[in-house]
Amino acid sequence: MKPIVLSGELLKFLEAVEGKTPEGKVITLVQDNISFKLQRCEAEMGRFEAKYGMTFEEFDRTLAKRKVKEKYSYEIETDYVEWEALESERKIWLERIKEIKGERKECLK
Repeated sequence: MKPIVLSGELLKFLEAVEGKTPEGKVITLVQDNISFKLQRCEAEMGRFEAKYGMTFEEFDRTLAKRKVKEKYSYEIETDYVEWEALESERKIWLERIKEIKGERKECLK
């Protein structure tokens, strides 16, 4: 990992952040930001799960089996597209969390 160069002004802001080094503190901030985005994404997914009473995978299977009335309605199609995008986004954020945890371990060595 390349070292991070920060101004004295920015270092003052990092004093309250968990971490032993500036790099560790920045990793903490990035991890916290990713966790926030993951929580927001999961909350949006929860809205669809509550609306339809099932997970996206169940909803997808139900649509494929044509067990949903008005399968091709604007509302169901737009919900499907948005929900599917949230599923993809969630996977990305989970992968980023794994990556950042690896960076954190490297930083502590």
